[in-house]
Amino acid sequence: MLAPLITICLFILGGFYIPFNILNPALNWASWLSMARYGFSALIINEYQGRIIECDATSKATSCPLPGSEVIASFGIVGAWESLWLNVAMLAVVQVALRLVTYLLLLRNK
Repeated sequence: MLAPLITICLFILGGFYIPFNILNPALNWASWLSMARYGFSALIINEYQGRIIECDATSKATSCPLPGSEVIASFGIVGAWESLWLNVAMLAVVQVALRLVTYLLLLRNK
């Protein structure tokens, strides 16, 4: 019963619903534990890095064309975390850490 609650909280803190730059500072530390943060950041970077987004005639955007780097920054993905491969590496690190903790817990209960 605890796993779904933790999973939902980690997804909320992963950047899907609340951009990292407006996340409450008291909760910001928890977003670093979320695998969704790294996967979502990698997705956004992959889609928008190096792109120029053109506006059509019906668009109400104030600055056209819009560089992809501004879209990435609007999600609060800044600094070293703008690297696709750093986010992919962090996904791998979190996955290995979770598997190691699980293995150690299984050994303890043997």
